[in-house]
Amino acid sequence: GGAYVHRMCALFSPLIGLLRDVNPDSRPLEADDLEPSYLRKELLRGGRIRCDVCGRAGASIGCFICSTKSYHFPCALRAGLVEWHWWHNFGQRVVHCPAHRDPLCQVFWEGD
Repeated sequence: GGAYVHRMCALFSPLIGLLRDVNPDSRPLEADDLEPSYLRKELLRGGRIRCDVCGRAGASIGCFICSTKSYHFPCALRAGLVEWHWWHNFGQRVVHCPAHRDPLCQVFWEGD
């Protein structure tokens, strides 16, 4: 059976394997770009983790440094915790908890 996955959640989740390079200039992420075997594992893992912002389950994105805080992508985005390190590994995608946030990184926020 199929599963619905949020595009940005998949992009930032640590266990999701991508079958192509993704950067801000590339085409949007599609279902065919995700490694299927990792996707199921990440759905099971993320379903057991609660978000440190909203408290609901399904928070598959952890702090890149400490991994003790987890988030849904929209919650991390609204909290200003999403970073894209352009200069590292062709654009490393990371989320940091407030204690590890890097003030030198571009943080995305486009509003609700």
